[in-house]
Amino acid sequence: MRSYWHAKTLFVPHRLPGRITADVAVIGAGFAGLWFAHMASRRGIRVVVLDAEAPGYGASGRNGGLMTGGLALSPSDAVQQWGEALALNLYHRVVRAQQAIQEAAAQAMGVSDFKQDGCLVLPADETEWQKLKESAAWLARHGFPGGIVSGQDLPQSLKNYWPGGLVYPTDGSWQPMKLVQWLVRAIQSRGGEIYGRTAVRSIQEESGGVEVRTDQGQVAADYAVLAVNASLGRLVPALADAVVPTRGQMLVSEPVDPLPYTWAVSADWGYLYWHQRPDGRIALGGFRNLDIDGEGSDELALNPRIQEELSRWLAERIVGRPVAVDYRWAGIMGFTPDRLPLVGPWTARQLVLAGFNGHGSTNTYMAAEHLMRAMAGDEDWLAPLSPRRFSRTKGDNPCKR
Repeated sequence: MRSYWHAKTLFVPHRLPGRITADVAVIGAGFAGLWFAHMASRRGIRVVVLDAEAPGYGASGRNGGLMTGGLALSPSDAVQQWGEALALNLYHRVVRAQQAIQEAAAQAMGVSDFKQDGCLVLPADETEWQKLKESAAWLARHGFPGGIVSGQDLPQSLKNYWPGGLVYPTDGSWQPMKLVQWLVRAIQSRGGEIYGRTAVRSIQEESGGVEVRTDQGQVAADYAVLAVNASLGRLVPALADAVVPTRGQMLVSEPVDPLPYTWAVSADWGYLYWHQRPDGRIALGGFRNLDIDGEGSDELALNPRIQEELSRWLAERIVGRPVAVDYRWAGIMGFTPDRLPLVGPWTARQLVLAGFNGHGSTNTYMAAEHLMRAMAGDEDWLAPLSPRRFSRTKGDNPCKR
């Protein structure tokens, strides 16, 4: 099942050719693994990237095509759950990440694939509306972009249903697989190696390093970076409850007339999101809340009930007439109990980069940058992101310096 983003951009590199060596073996060729490999290769680190399928085959090439600069929780909820200091620390990191991603996207794709028209967040109810207004105040207080749009300033098709919304003006939409391709080329240009159709079976620590064992051969390295997001529990069973596989549904329509707004839209607690592509197509996803139990799955399968509701919403609430759907697909995200990613050492030689809560397009860069800088000794590990916070056998940080 390929997504709209995969249609002309999915490629599968060669399989691992037996046994090789590297400084770092990166497991997973989605955004998280590719960003880390990109950063590591720029430092002269020899990297090998392994994926059971192909770069971008998973969530990085199956998402909604949104490029956001926010956290998995709203600023208001982030402060309440994590505290002011941590929320501010993470938000600064994510904003810096978004700026770097925008620069990369400008090189990776043209205006036909990259739009920076902002994202409008619409509330499901009065409770969320109040949180959006609190978030706007917090953003303004700390100098971050974002502001409230009142209901009277919304287009008619939106004001009929929502009292207003919060606009993040630096957000936008893109063709995510174009960025995947750009990262692959950049890594390979520095001598990094990327292998597809190579499933990792186990990781063994020995002789001051690791041996990553796959169905095609082995990689001997100093470190292994586990950038497998929702599949983390397969490699580290003790973290099976820390990153929960969660399925999301998407569709893309035939080209339609321009909508009366250019924002990407996220609505109803983030359970619904859409934007219009430069070619006129509508990319629409969500409604996971209609079948929470059914979508708590790692099976790439369409959910008929949700797809039907997406089609209805497309016709009745976005376009205003019956619309043909040209693409339908599902993707698997990884959710953590506290909505923070897992970034840091699991053991002295195995580092985790996973759990992006449906916000991996930007937060993967933030997480990869922190992992790279902390691994190189440039900054301290952020304890709240430690994967050991969910360990069934918690102990001291194995990588304390």
